[in-house]
Amino acid sequence: MFSRQLALAAICTVVLAATVPEAVVAGEHRASPAKAVVSGTSTGLNLRHGPGREYGVLALLPDGTELAVLDGPVEDSVGNQWVHVQTPEIDGWAMAAFLSPPHEDDHEPRSSLGDRIIATARSALGAPYRWGGVSPETGFDCSGFVLWVFSHFGLSLPHSDVGQLYAGRRVGAHELEVGDIVVFKNTYRAGISHTGIYMGDGLFIHAVDIGLGVRISQLWDSYWAPRFVAGVRVAG
Repeated sequence: MFSRQLALAAICTVVLAATVPEAVVAGEHRASPAKAVVSGTSTGLNLRHGPGREYGVLALLPDGTELAVLDGPVEDSVGNQWVHVQTPEIDGWAMAAFLSPPHEDDHEPRSSLGDRIIATARSALGAPYRWGGVSPETGFDCSGFVLWVFSHFGLSLPHSDVGQLYAGRRVGAHELEVGDIVVFKNTYRAGISHTGIYMGDGLFIHAVDIGLGVRISQLWDSYWAPRFVAGVRVAG
């Protein structure tokens, strides 16, 4: 299966080719637009007026929606990539991380984005803890670990626990899905103070502290459950 980065590169390559005018006997025309499919969002992808979360939402596109790609990608102020796309009814801007080429792999079903997020997070199990760290080689702090994982999917998150609380749509405990960020309070300091990534089945993965590094914990145990604040679903 292509990686999300290779899939985006494939879309962008076709976009560039599709926007080059082709001379024909009767005159000139443009090649057909590239195609892309919404994938890995769980709850749908917001189609927006412009390339960034500050723009209003035009429509919610469910997984599997096929789109014509008109232009892009365009990078917003925090580093996320956006693509100008069109449905039969409307056009707008969608976050490129949640788009894949049609029929990405005819032999293997496409994994959900949540599963890919967790696979990436698991690859750093046992990495050391380091204040301010954003690398499995030199270590992570809690928000640096979350930032690092999501960066593999074209998503630029703040390097702070408070910033990550506001990085997407907030969800409650009973709405948590695999790949959601989980946010906690009153751990090593009062107020918002820790983040991790929900794995499903009541588990989450996080950079804990200097003694433990990156590990998997029970979300609803006697320590973490009373400190849980919210889940955060990072989607366009």
